Amino acid sequence: MTTTHTFTESGLGLAPFKLVGVDERHDGCRHCGTAIKHRFHIRSADGIHSVVGSSCIGKTGDAGLIDLARREKNRRIREIKRAKEEKIRNARLDAERNRNGGLTDFEVKEKKREEEINTHLEKMAPVVALAAKLADGKGGFRDSVAADLARGIIPSPRAIEIIIKILGEAAREAFNEVN
Repeated sequence: MTTTHTFTESGLGLAPFKLVGVDERHDGCRHCGTAIKHRFHIRSADGIHSVVGSSCIGKTGDAGLIDLARREKNRRIREIKRAKEEKIRNARLDAERNRNGGLTDFEVKEKKREEEINTHLEKMAPVVALAAKLADGKGGFRDSVAADLARGIIPSPRAIEIIIKILGEAAREAFNEVN
């Protein structure tokens, strides 16, 4: 016993049917006449193009067509959701730029952080200059503290006392400029 495809019975063409696209626009299903939001474009084996709803596709029993329609509908829903999220994100970033003279909040924070680092490095310049004088190449205390100084790290108070003993008055002046 051969069964006739439900879409063939309603005059949409000969089976098998292929899904050729999906879009969102209010319309009427060519199979049942019901109003639909998601329009599934199908093409019959004899080339007839029709628009049907997901419910009618689901009732066909055509597992391949049902699976394709479900995947395509889910993909479109994800696409629309991503587009909405992107629109919201862009609106938020535009509001931040308007509020911050063209910069996002993140960019403002980064700019401030960069300025603080540059200010710190400028302030540390006399101390950083001590690094070359302090290093002796033996891999001990002097080289360790010199490496920290070169990175702009202020040593402990006890280490500063030792550096002043080693390098004398130049170190005292450099550390006084930082503080």
